[in-house]
Formats: sequence, structure tokens, C-alpha cells
Amino acid sequence: MRCFARSILKEYKQFLDATEEGWFELIANEEDPQAKIALEKKRRLCLDPKLRVGFEKNVAKLQDGYNTVRALNLDEAKPEKLENTLVRILEVVTAHDVPEIAKLSRDITTAHMFIVAPEGWRDHIAEHFRVAHTPTIQRLEALGALTRQYIVEHYLHAEQKVDRTHHTPFPPALVGHLQKIWKTNDIAGNMPIEIIADKAREIFQPQAVKDGKSIEVTMVPVAGIFRILSGDVGDSCHANQHEQLARGEVPGLHAWIYTTHRGKSNEAIRGSFLGIQTRTPEGERVLVGRANNPLQTFVQMLDADSFTLGTLKELVATARRMRAHRLENQKDLRDLDKRMRVVVPLDAASQSSTNRPAVNEVYHSRFGKNPLCALVNEPETRFNNYAIWDVHGAYRCCVIWSIDEHGNETWHGNWE
Repeated sequence: MRCFARSILKEYKQFLDATEEGWFELIANEEDPQAKIALEKKRRLCLDPKLRVGFEKNVAKLQDGYNTVRALNLDEAKPEKLENTLVRILEVVTAHDVPEIAKLSRDITTAHMFIVAPEGWRDHIAEHFRVAHTPTIQRLEALGALTRQYIVEHYLHAEQKVDRTHHTPFPPALVGHLQKIWKTNDIAGNMPIEIIADKAREIFQPQAVKDGKSIEVTMVPVAGIFRILSGDVGDSCHANQHEQLARGEVPGLHAWIYTTHRGKSNEAIRGSFLGIQTRTPEGERVLVGRANNPLQTFVQMLDADSFTLGTLKELVATARRMRAHRLENQKDLRDLDKRMRVVVPLDAASQSSTNRPAVNEVYHSRFGKNPLCALVNEPETRFNNYAIWDVHGAYRCCVIWSIDEHGNETWHGNWE
């Protein structure tokens, strides 16, 4: 890291001292066309007295930052001390922000992630950042998943709580800086790496994209090991909740697995969906659809609108069956227990509702104006640190279907 900053300083000072002849020699000797363009821009900056002032200020910022980093003790033999030191370095980099510092910021954060990330994510980071690979569609997709599932949902999560990020909390200014250099500012839409993967698939696998539109998807209710591993199956952020699920701490949480070619030799798992049984504060029964996560590589081949509506209709069908079972087996039910609602969170992509921007867009476009629904505060409605019970919070839920004590159904929002 120090060597990187020192090399930038040396190069910049060489630019400032270069004569007109020296610049032409530098540019003539550069073989990379893009690097030639960059050098030409720097030449104009350095030879113009007015523009040169800004360039000199950037050099001064780099020198100041380098001096600060140089004074820090990088004890790489003690990971816990190195982790704190890397955070301090990142804060220094933010304070001395210049365009060329972005690569250094990414290098430092990658090293930091490798120290603080849970073991499974460390394996992903090692595979995709520390080993040379030939670019492939699969690698682009894997990098997109890593960026959204770990960097966005954990490492740079806005709340910066240790139980979610697994690292020393970053101050807001540093989070903003890192979101900018990792290009994760707009998590509601597809990030650049995801857009590139989509375009590559359209170009190199057009038939797969076309065929995906007509694939039949089945929602299979699961228990046991598949329920515990549902986060892994769906590349979901609750993949780190194995122990909590295995210990049975959230008995009201259920899971479905998405499959294609059900019952055939080429049957494949395509993601997962969670359902939570809970109640309103008044006692009315509720089924919550949470973590609706078809695999990113799969949903990109589908009509996301039709797919999402289909999953929610199955959620409603499940609620109907649950109510019918109660009515059949409990003859003296109160009117309150005969009513039921189906709700989904209305938060941003990569939060409690879904990690897939396409699914999230369907939720907001079709149900964004639906009535909200408060839930009781219990382990299921706080699962994975998302307070979906709070009707005034960031993860508030809206009603998409309800049935009264007489069996009259209401479909809320736009289902057409």
C-alpha cells in the first residue's frame, strides 16, 4: 500500500517537472492507446499555469496522505491489529481523496474484506480477486453476486453494525466514499458488473435467454437441511443464519425452493423464498413473504414480472390452505382467527424483501401504494436483523391480499 502511494507520488512529481520535449517522449513511448490519452490530459494540465494549480493540490494531498500512512504500524502478524489499522488507512484515504486513489482504496478494502469476512465469503474473495481468471460470463455473474450479496448487504451496509458487517464500523463519510469507488450507490437497479453480465449473456448466450422465458418454475416447500441452507440456495443474505435455523429459534419461518423440470432427470434448483407466520398487534394472522430470491443468473432469463406475481399467488394459495386447515380442525375459532393477511416488505433491493432488483421493482410498481401492516415484534419478524414488524421503519410491510371472517377476499394492488 505504501509502495503504491509512493509510486503515484513519484510519477506525479515527474509530470510536474517534465518539459514539453519530455512530455512528447513520454507519450511517444507509451504503447497503450488509453494510457496515451490519459498522458495527453495530464500534459495539458501540467503545462497550463491555471490548470496546473489543481494538479499540484492533488499531489500535496497525496503527499499528506502518504506521510500519514507511512507513520502507521502495519502489524500483519496480528490480524485484529491489522484490521484496525486498515480502517484507519481507509479514513486517511477518504480525507485525501483524489481520482487516482480509487485503486488504492479498492486494494485496501479487498485486503480488509479478506481479514473480516466469514469463511465462506473469504473463499469467494480469494477465488475472484486474488487469482487470475480469463473473463467469462460465469465469472462476471459471480462477481456481481459477490458485490451485491457481500459488499452491499454486509460490508458496506448502511447501518454498519458489527453483527452484520463483521468489521469495525465505518463512519458515514467512509461508507459513501467506498460505495462510490465500488460503484454500489444505486442498489435499487442493476449495478455496472450486473449490467455487463446481462449484456454478455445476450450476446454470447442468446438462446439461453430466449428459452428461459418459457421455463416452468415450481415452488417446493422444504424443511430440515434445505430450510437451514435456503439462504445458500438463493444466494441470500440469511446464508449466515445456519445455527439459528438449526436450533429451531424461529419456528414460524418456512422455506420454499424454486426448481425447474420438477421430477425429471434434469431437475435444477433455482433459488429460494421464505414465508413467516406471525400476527398483527391486534392478533390477526399474517403470512409474510420474505427473501424472494431466485438465483440472479436465472431471474435474468425470465419475465421477472410474471415470475414474481406467480410466486406471490402461490404465497396466497398457501395462506388459503393454512386458513382452511384451521377452520376444519378448530370449530370454535374466533372471528379474529378466521381473518388472514399476506404481506411483503416494501424496502430496497438487497434488504429483507429480495436481493434481486427485478423482483424488487415488481413489488414497488405493483404494490407500492398498498396499505401498510404492523406486525408483532418477535424473533421471526426480526430475523437476520430486519425489523419488518415496524410499520414506520425501513423494512415496513404492505398488504397484498386479505380475507375476512366470512371468507371474502381482497387483492390489494395491481395484480393484472
